Formats: sequence, C-alpha cells, structure tokens
Amino acid sequence: MELYERYRDCADTLDEGWLRRSYDMLPTSLRSDMTFEDFKTAQILAEMRTRDPLWLNRGIEPEVEFASKDLRKDKVENHMDEIRTARRLKAHGVRIRFVTDEEVYFDEEKGQQQTRGLPDLADGIELKCLDGASSYNTINGHIKNASSKDGTKVLVFDNSQNAVMSDEELMGHIERSQRFRRGKIYIIGHEGMLRRIR
Repeated sequence: MELYERYRDCADTLDEGWLRRSYDMLPTSLRSDMTFEDFKTAQILAEMRTRDPLWLNRGIEPEVEFASKDLRKDKVENHMDEIRTARRLKAHGVRIRFVTDEEVYFDEEKGQQQTRGLPDLADGIELKCLDGASSYNTINGHIKNASSKDGTKVLVFDNSQNAVMSDEELMGHIERSQRFRRGKIYIIGHEGMLRRIR
C-alpha cells in the first residue's frame, strides 16, 4: 500500500494540463501509435526514475547533503530558504545535494576571469523561493536567470509560504513565459504538493 502511495505521489506531480498539452504536441504519427493513457503512464514512469530509489521502494527520505562543509555553513547562515525548499522536495523523494552554484573561469575572448552561475543542486536543479513575489515580471526574471546558468535542467519554484500569489497565478505566469523551454519546471504549492508545470 505504501509503495502505491509513492507511485501516486509521482503520478500526481504531473499536472493534467501539462500532460494533455504535451501529448497534443506529439507528431500525428506518434499519437496514432500511442493513446493518451499510454503517454501518461510513460511520463509517470519517467517521473519515478527521477526519485531516490530508497524513497521509492522503502519510503526512506533522502538526506539533505552538501558538497563541502563550507557550503553547508554558507547555506545555513545565508540561504535557509533554500534548505527549507530542499526539505520539502526530499519529502517527495527528490535527491538533494547542494553544490557550489558558481564557478570562476577564464574567458579567452575577454582575456580575463569571469564568474558564471550554476544550479543549486546536483542533477541540474535550480531552486527559487517565492516569499513575497507576486508579479509576472518577477517569475519571468527567475526563469531567465535559471536558463542562463550552465547545466540547469530543472527549475523548482517554492510557492508554499508565499501569501501574495496563488498557485494558479504562478502557473499562469510560468505558462506565459517563453523562457527555459529546454528544461522542466515544477512548483511546490501552498499545500506542499509538488507539480510539474512544464
């Protein structure tokens, strides 16, 4: 029974509207060979593969890990909002390992060192905590920022503690934005539910 609940968690993550739009965008030849239910099942299985195997099979939540002690200290002292978001994600079986979110490199064209942003977590996951955010421009700016970071594959908006924007408004802003089409976008809603929006 518990295994089924975790399967349901993965299934419920996939927003029905996103599933339907994604299916409708498939080439006609693929849709003729695959029903919507087949497509949905394939997406649920793909979502399950993104979760920690111990959580999926035994219900054991992954630990919040850090690439170094210095990084842990910095996150605790300066970015507790990201740690709280990470804890909400791990409740859904998402593997959490904070990594250094910027790197210094030598730009040969400019002939000088530059700094570039990287995702917050291993596996290319970028976290955005939305306490107090309410406008489309803010959300679009966050999406633009995430898309400019090397290696970002997944963007997670945590709207769970945001008193000034509903989950529906956030979903509308995400859909309106034309940025970050190469990756996945999830939200953590006011009820703590994880949903894939794009």
